Amino acid sequence: MPQGNNKEAIESERRQINLAREQTSINAATASEQNFYQEQRERSDLIRWQQELDNSLHILKHRLRSETLSENGQWISSKVDPLLTEDGITMVEAELSPFLGEEAKNLINSNLTELMILNTLKNTADTIVCNLADNYDSYIVDATPSRMSHILRIIKNAMLPTPFRAVEGWTKKQDSTGIKRIETHIDNDNKRNGWFGG
Repeated sequence: MPQGNNKEAIESERRQINLAREQTSINAATASEQNFYQEQRERSDLIRWQQELDNSLHILKHRLRSETLSENGQWISSKVDPLLTEDGITMVEAELSPFLGEEAKNLINSNLTELMILNTLKNTADTIVCNLADNYDSYIVDATPSRMSHILRIIKNAMLPTPFRAVEGWTKKQDSTGIKRIETHIDNDNKRNGWFGG
């Protein structure tokens, strides 16, 4: 009789060990899956943040009005005259919308050569300069050469970074690399755990 109890005790212990292993595997898979989905959400948030450029255009408009951001997050007028009139700011906004506005997503997700980007930047800058020169009396508050240089530098600095994210489809490649990594992760989990964890 003691041997029967001994076999039952060993079998019971073996079942408990197997149950503990299965529970550990399930917990590890659940933690891995939670980490994966958290990383996926963060990546999605990063992509969304990278493609939201409306804030850049908004900030540029405030800078051209010579406004500064206060500690409480409100834009306030400075003691300096605005760089451009509202008509001038509207013209700049229209020219830079493909670089900084909602339409910039089309540019970011394009596949352009560096030469195409440089030509586009140059042509846009030339158009802005010509518009400012032709309409200096209605676009520029104080049309001096140094002030004009300052205005153009602010505008060029704002429009420069976005188009280079389209060089040889860089953004599309980065996004597809992330998607491939996600698909690989899912495939590996499915192979390891089976479709239903078996």
